[in-house]
Amino acid sequence: MNSKGPFGLFMGMKIEDFTQSLEELAPFKFMLKNPPRPHPAFNNYLVQVTPKAGLSWIKAIGPGIKTNDYGFALADAFKEMEAKLTKTYSRCRQNDFLLPDSIWNEPKDWMTALEKKERVLASIWDREAQSMLPEAIESIYLLAHAEETDSGYLTLEYHLKNHEESEAEISEVIDDVL
Repeated sequence: MNSKGPFGLFMGMKIEDFTQSLEELAPFKFMLKNPPRPHPAFNNYLVQVTPKAGLSWIKAIGPGIKTNDYGFALADAFKEMEAKLTKTYSRCRQNDFLLPDSIWNEPKDWMTALEKKERVLASIWDREAQSMLPEAIESIYLLAHAEETDSGYLTLEYHLKNHEESEAEISEVIDDVL
């Protein structure tokens, strides 16, 4: 993957490769104010960058979407973004379900169930779904989240091929303090 990677970022980028300022939020997780190629559907970006593996994970977070109890506006925004990603990466696995035994099972409870994490609205592009991913991308996750029953937002996560290597590197550093 090169500068044509998600948001103009590429697998293995080191801290010094970022021309924009990074704010460390947690060990090796940074807020990136403006990626080289931002998308108008997202206003915040998080990246995971470790010393050895470099950039291994990208998360784009969308602005709040006002909706109703039925979640129509959020679901529509999700479907629109899913269609754009499917155009680029082909097939995905769609997950739109309510957890068993949830009491939030009426259509008007859609946002409440999402807020209480008893409903899932997510799509996954990966090899299992037979998605057409660039070599450097392991998987892509699009998720809908509820802030409250009348507002939500979308997140888009890219797990790059070096993500497991990066996670092992982080565990090693964190466990070294024990």
